[in-house]
Amino acid sequence: MSGGRKPRTSTDDVLQIFLEAEDRCEPFDAPEISDLLSCHRNTARNKLEDLTFMCDLESKKIASGKVYWRPCEQA
Repeated sequence: MSGGRKPRTSTDDVLQIFLEAEDRCEPFDAPEISDLLSCHRNTARNKLEDLTFMCDLESKKIASGKVYWRPCEQA
């Protein structure tokens, strides 16, 4: 069993997922980001909200939660 904490997840880590997506305007939700970065869903959601606040991402509430995407004009 390895000791220690997992490295912190940064907004740059989250944004990199959007930059590397085949369709750079593809929407993601917090659970998808959480799975891709192996971090807690709340961490993913907080980083996504930070990126939305900084205008790097846009978001929309949907029935099952919220989706985030990179504005296509920036792609």
